[in-house]
Amino acid sequence: SPVRSDRLRLRQSNLFGSLASTPSIIALDTAPAIASANQHLMWEKEMLGLYVSMHPLTRKSDLLDAIAVPITDLPHSETNVHVAGLLVQKRNIVTKKNEPMLFAELEDLSGRCELIVFPTIYKRFPSIWEEDALLFIEGTISLRDGDKKIIVEQAIPITDENEKELKEKKHIAKSLLVLLPPTHEPTLYKTLQKIFVQFPGAYQINLHLQ
Repeated sequence: SPVRSDRLRLRQSNLFGSLASTPSIIALDTAPAIASANQHLMWEKEMLGLYVSMHPLTRKSDLLDAIAVPITDLPHSETNVHVAGLLVQKRNIVTKKNEPMLFAELEDLSGRCELIVFPTIYKRFPSIWEEDALLFIEGTISLRDGDKKIIVEQAIPITDENEKELKEKKHIAKSLLVLLPPTHEPTLYKTLQKIFVQFPGAYQINLHLQ
């Protein structure tokens, strides 16, 4: 009936009018801070076991080129070397004398190598041996059992503050060992000298007669 329809419209009007006059207030949580690029990389490594978007050392490639020899370019001889990269794996052990030492793997943009940290060195730098730590390593190559390893003699964490200081080691780090056979052509030295003068490059060349 008309009276019933008017009552229904009045009831609806009162209902929606009441809602409009008392708006609800919704409290929202504070938005989380935007994660840094390094944080994203850490999440990728933690969840997937590898880096997907980029390697964390990509931004440091110029620095690594300046202070260290790429791991894949390490000579197959027991010589002093400088390398730099991320500590990706480690295994702590205790010697028979109850002293701590460490076996670890260092990774740069070219590959990985094994590090041996004896107790004397471990005690000098006890707090830096954490996974994903960015380190500059000075050591000597060991070829024991045919496997190439680096016996660590010095380790320095790489930070924004000490990059300039580390770059001063460039002339030391960039070296190349050339092994010469015991018997060779008399003109070999002159040929090599001509090549080195024509293509000086950034490496110091060391000749070793086997």
